[in-house]
Amino acid sequence: MELSTRHSVITLPMRDKSGKGMKMREWLTRTASEQGRAIGEGAVDPVGLTETYLNAIKTHPAGARIYARLTEARALAEAEAARSRARNGVRRGILDGVPVSWKDLFDSANVAVFYPGADQRYRCRCKPA
Repeated sequence: MELSTRHSVITLPMRDKSGKGMKMREWLTRTASEQGRAIGEGAVDPVGLTETYLNAIKTHPAGARIYARLTEARALAEAEAARSRARNGVRRGILDGVPVSWKDLFDSANVAVFYPGADQRYRCRCKPA
């Protein structure tokens, strides 16, 4: 999978050799809408998709430079909740269960963020959505 930026192309390595993992990795190249529809149809599991994204980030040679931090436990908990909603037919919308990457300047509940020019970390006192 290649991710384009203005100045370079980043290629994500395909390190997972299992058939199941390779099939799930194919979803990394699909749009969020396609992923969301597949979750709604039961073709893709939100937890498996989230684990695949987390693995791609962790195994990417520049992963530590691309992401300031991973909120892995939170991502997996939210994926579990999305899985439950999908199974019960009460999804919040077409993108419910699709992993999202947030820029580190956005406040997020219980996640320390760095603000430009600040000498210290600030912890958002936001309530989870």
